[in-house]
Amino acid sequence: LIYQLNRAGQSTDLLQAVYNINEYQKTYMIDRAVYEADFSFNQKTVAVLGLAFKKRTNDMRDSAAIKAIDALLGRGVQEIRAYDPLANDVAKSYWLNEENNHLYSRISYHNSAQAALAGSDAAFISTDWEEFRSLSSIIKKTVKPPYLVIDGRRMLGDHHDLVQAGYQYISVGGPFTQ
Repeated sequence: LIYQLNRAGQSTDLLQAVYNINEYQKTYMIDRAVYEADFSFNQKTVAVLGLAFKKRTNDMRDSAAIKAIDALLGRGVQEIRAYDPLANDVAKSYWLNEENNHLYSRISYHNSAQAALAGSDAAFISTDWEEFRSLSSIIKKTVKPPYLVIDGRRMLGDHHDLVQAGYQYISVGGPFTQ
């Protein structure tokens, strides 16, 4: 739409502002983790759960995970442990690129959320897959506090159980809790 308005000589200021805000939202949760939870991503391992732009697809175009992974690597993350029920193979080919290989070689792909969580310091939920609704119990079994859960899709209805057990939690539209 912005492209078409530009071609027609029309103003795109409002649409461009909306687009810019939407793009910023993809990394906003990471900024919140740094500033509200005082979490340093430097030399940490982060599980990124959900790579596709929405559930039930392997399509990664405009995926929040792309921007989030770029931002995490830019903040010095040592390893990204990625999992998506359908998009793992698409993600591997997406980031297989000589120009960025030094960064993207730090991404490993896993066959389950539990496998991706193992050995991580934080988790970032970026796609609203149904299986992620039951992550709290998997998180408790797999990793121990201190541990940060960044819920970019507000999937964990039982996140209060995590907080009571000593985990830190940030969600879209919700306060940082610990």
